[in-house]
Amino acid sequence: MLRLLTLGSLLVAIASTVPSAIAQPIAISPNTAHTKQQAIAEATIEPAIFSPAELGESFHRNFEKIEKQPCNEKLKTEKSVRYRICTVNQGNGKTRIVSASEANIEVGDGMGYWFTETGKVYAIRFFHSGQTFIFGLKNGSLLAELIEKRRVNMDFKDAQKKALEKSAREGGKSIIQRFK
Repeated sequence: MLRLLTLGSLLVAIASTVPSAIAQPIAISPNTAHTKQQAIAEATIEPAIFSPAELGESFHRNFEKIEKQPCNEKLKTEKSVRYRICTVNQGNGKTRIVSASEANIEVGDGMGYWFTETGKVYAIRFFHSGQTFIFGLKNGSLLAELIEKRRVNMDFKDAQKKALEKSAREGGKSIIQRFK
């Protein structure tokens, strides 16, 4: 089911029928060529409305599903940095990365990436602040920051948005390379 929510000038569409039961957020800005009709047509699902509370709950719940997924953990430590990668066996000798992270052991600073079944970054968490950001699966755009009381922040400065989207595009490649 596609759910649409208008937050100020932002239209957010959530398709809740994707593999692994992870809702697929799609952010549509009025400054892009996307329209409400295009979002509906692309998703080919009947629209409904999400309240802000439902949207926050959905993002929090979906991240928790990914975060708590059982996986095979591998650790590497180089100098004062600990690298972690978590994978699941997909059968036929193939594995899929669930999460990857790097952290400075001495100060606890670092970041972690959580991935969808298609290998796209769904979330990034900064360990020193606990900030967690959610990204769109289709285009990797920054959608929301998970905040307290199962709410979300969707208001970002351009520089912050660009930096976070760049991190999502890079997808923890430097961490993953350490395990090849």
